[in-house]
Amino acid sequence: MNALKSVRRTLNVSSPARNPIQNRVIYSLGIRVYTEQPACELNLALLLNGKKYPLYENNTEEYLWTIDTSEDGWTIQYIRSLKNNGMICGNWTYLRPYPDGCDPECLLTMVQIYAETGPLSPCPKNETSQISGWNECMTLCYENSFCLIAFLTEEGYCSWYSIDDGVYFLKKTTADSGKRMVVKLNLNNETCTLTTDKLLEDNFFMADGTEKTLQMNFTQASGKPDLPFYRVKTTDEYYIMMYYGNEEAKNAKNGFGCPIYFDTDYLGLTVTPSQQMCTRPFQLPGVTQPDAKMFCEGLGGHLFVERFSTFLNSGETQRLVAEEFGKEWGFGRLGGENWKIWMGLEADPECGEEEDQTTGYCSGNQKWRYSEPSWPMLYNGASSISFSWESGHPIPQKKSAYLQVKGSGDTVSGHSLFSADCTQSDLDGFVCATYLQQEMGIPKYADMMAKYNFS
Repeated sequence: MNALKSVRRTLNVSSPARNPIQNRVIYSLGIRVYTEQPACELNLALLLNGKKYPLYENNTEEYLWTIDTSEDGWTIQYIRSLKNNGMICGNWTYLRPYPDGCDPECLLTMVQIYAETGPLSPCPKNETSQISGWNECMTLCYENSFCLIAFLTEEGYCSWYSIDDGVYFLKKTTADSGKRMVVKLNLNNETCTLTTDKLLEDNFFMADGTEKTLQMNFTQASGKPDLPFYRVKTTDEYYIMMYYGNEEAKNAKNGFGCPIYFDTDYLGLTVTPSQQMCTRPFQLPGVTQPDAKMFCEGLGGHLFVERFSTFLNSGETQRLVAEEFGKEWGFGRLGGENWKIWMGLEADPECGEEEDQTTGYCSGNQKWRYSEPSWPMLYNGASSISFSWESGHPIPQKKSAYLQVKGSGDTVSGHSLFSADCTQSDLDGFVCATYLQQEMGIPKYADMMAKYNFS
């Protein structure tokens, strides 16, 4: 255990209930605390008598405070715990940057966060035996070159994900939930100088493909090894991860120039890079349209669209069902079911009766538009796009749209668009689309290699 040096500041809060003043307005005082104990096990006697709390939810060691009850009110003490020099690589604490954080042996680091597995995540891998606790789980992940994210189950097992698993969303929790995860980051000479919060704010990290750090079963179609890199960013609700590769090569897990696990959409047309899209279907039963939009936008894209008349007859619907990366990426075999998939099509408030109906998306689209109006439309010889509506649709009162795919096994026998309320929840999933990496402002593969001094 590392010794801590503490700096304290004291603030006294009077208790109006114990020192009443005539004509004084008495207010209730609420105090928010972060604690690792379940809230139902706590009471005021325990909470307000010297218990230490972190000021910041992910920092349980440096900035702390306590509150004590006295006859005259409450005494609040602020404590700054100063780290000593006995730590190695910061002991993976929140207190970055570490004095030795840019030493070569410390560039591979483990970042602890209060989080749990989020939506769109596959089943994790599990260690076969129970372990001693959290620190051992972190160490197991650190020493496992395929482990990217790990967490300790309630039963005492260390569960983990690799880059190959494609985990995108880690849902934020608080210290009192007891739910936390650790993420492996391979730092360089720039990122090793950042605080923990800055590391997670919006940065790119690269695997080096060795047994010492982080590996992935990821090669170009030609068989040449390629290194993935990944992005970590933070929102109010999630830590979001996204995965990228060499934009100049087609790899086993992505289409040419696309993010990892995204494939180029089937066009059969000559397009410019700014017109090309990359797609990825997600199964998520019960998802609503606003949530589907939010997930796609979190990954740097938007809900997929019908790009030109007869587009969904061109092979795209077939690929949505039988995704080439394996059934875990697509919607699997149809069986006797029909898939319902949210698409990026919404009623367009700008195409009213008095508006010009001759412009691109107002002409011939029955007053509907892409959810993201900036998506490029491909007219393929036509002057407008005629969407594949089911007979009787769209219904004027409905503002969103989903694609119903019909068929059996891997054979698609038909498909059509249905208008719907955005809160409709009997959907099977959705399809996200992004631009090519080079059109999204993602760092070039060569530049990432240079930042890590990889040849």
